[in-house]
Amino acid sequence: MPDAHAELGEGRAPLARASRAAVFRWLNMYNTWRRHSANGQLSPVAYEKRQSATMTLAA
Repeated sequence: MPDAHAELGEGRAPLARASRAAVFRWLNMYNTWRRHSANGQLSPVAYEKRQSATMTLAA
């Protein structure tokens, strides 16, 4: 049974590329704001800001 992309004359490569790009964009966005237990329940962005402020004070 052919899939919809084969029926429309589209290859699988454009769909795979678009899917990978969408997943990459979502992960990139999600990983910047989700909280991590290893970081004291801070998002990576908040953790980096805290670390850079600490390093500035130490210098």
